[in-house]
Amino acid sequence: MAYYDYNGTITIDENAARADINRIQSAIPKLTAVSGILERMIQEGCSAQGETALAIVEKAGDLNRQVRQLTALLREESQLIQQTVARYQLLDQQVKQTIEAAQMPG
Repeated sequence: MAYYDYNGTITIDENAARADINRIQSAIPKLTAVSGILERMIQEGCSAQGETALAIVEKAGDLNRQVRQLTALLREESQLIQQTVARYQLLDQQVKQTIEAAQMPG
């Protein structure tokens, strides 16, 4: 269901929001798996010697930080989308109740 403002403009499309949440939630386990792989690379790189091993550890550490930040941002985005949809559902229900109350013979 889409929610509209007073001018008839769609303010939120519940189906699109749900699809976004589903995409986010399907990406999070993949990012978590990538983080695990990078952590293993870091561990193996720490046991190796030489500049190549040091470069691998450094780059894998940077990438792992980025993946963890992205994962956290996606979780936050998913929560914000859910909160926004819930807010519009509540507003929609309140408007419905107001309209129904105004239409009742009094």
